[in-house]
Amino acid sequence: MTFVLKGVDAMRRRILQLARQFPGQVDRALGNEGELVMTRSKRDHVPVDLAALMNSGHVDPPKRRGKDVEVRLSYGGPAAPYAEAVHEHPSSHSPPSWQGVVVVFHPSDRGPKYLQQPLMDAVAGMDNRIAMELRL
Repeated sequence: MTFVLKGVDAMRRRILQLARQFPGQVDRALGNEGELVMTRSKRDHVPVDLAALMNSGHVDPPKRRGKDVEVRLSYGGPAAPYAEAVHEHPSSHSPPSWQGVVVVFHPSDRGPKYLQQPLMDAVAGMDNRIAMELRL
């Protein structure tokens, strides 16, 4: 599953400007942002039954591809189809046994969009946090 942040052109321009000036530091700062999102996802959003889904969440180290930096956050590993079904529910990814019934996630305030929601919440202020980390 891939999320592409859109509508944040000013933030993107600012981060690209900083990345040209401080490439290693920006990579580290973006990795820290990924860890922040994952921590909030696990703490506040992902459903927990036996904790297998929660424990599968991880952040890959930043990777540079030309001028772009990629920080990959993911859940699932071998259980990726289950992680996707929960995240996107209700959708075509939901198992047939979930069709036509109310799926109750635990705790009750957690469930679908368990990674997307904390990511979107983190967008506000991301450029400022990165600038602060770089002491700019």
